[in-house]
Amino acid sequence: MTSELLLTRADLELAPGDGQDKDNESIDDIKSYHDCLVGSYMSYLKAAGYSKIPHEVKVFEQAARRFLNKFPDPQEWVTLSVEEQYRCDHKERSFVHYLILRRLFPMPLPYMLTPKRRFYQMATRLMERETYQYYKEAAQRLGYKEQDIKSQFCALLCLMAWSQKSIDALTLNDLETFIQQLQKAYLAAKRRHKSVKNGLPSRWTNQLSSLRNVLYHMGIIPQLSRSTRRTSFEKQWKDIPPGIAAPVHRYLRQMGLSLRPE
Repeated sequence: MTSELLLTRADLELAPGDGQDKDNESIDDIKSYHDCLVGSYMSYLKAAGYSKIPHEVKVFEQAARRFLNKFPDPQEWVTLSVEEQYRCDHKERSFVHYLILRRLFPMPLPYMLTPKRRFYQMATRLMERETYQYYKEAAQRLGYKEQDIKSQFCALLCLMAWSQKSIDALTLNDLETFIQQLQKAYLAAKRRHKSVKNGLPSRWTNQLSSLRNVLYHMGIIPQLSRSTRRTSFEKQWKDIPPGIAAPVHRYLRQMGLSLRPE
């Protein structure tokens, strides 16, 4: 299993600044922390079969250390603008993607709105491979094609990276808040796309709509959208005698649960 191949999240969270003030951290402590991150990263790349050529493996390691030389505290990268984040080359950002997938820090929303093909590939090769298969099977039952499923899963990865949660821990509130925050980030970025729908590039809106549908049919979110029906329903029954309303109300709730897709 993936968890057996990698250090735990707790092992990797011994970041500079934890426990005592950064100013008091010794060079040895920081070096040890960086070695821990790089060692875990290299173990993951090996387990995922990224490269069996020693020279290429060395390139990945050098890029990771180059990034850490720029950002001794990796979370500083999160605070940068997208333009500044992209000053790190793609090998350095591969290391960043690994840290994000390990949920050591969330993926910045503006960065999500840029192409991230390598992020998806890294996740599905090993770290989130089981999650992808789990999602793919559900999406296929609903008739989605493989290319559409891959696009939806990329949006799901972003949602998980933003919420810092696994797929089974996601809630409807997570999804809807994520969409709202993503819309704000897109508006603030002032980027223009040929096709925009519901405050996001149409591609994003379509992916999120399909994602919502699949998560609902997987039983992860209880409904397709937030609803005020419950309040309205109660109002409709307020004048009915309690002896009649209560058992009918319970019966309707049970019927609703029995009809919910598994």
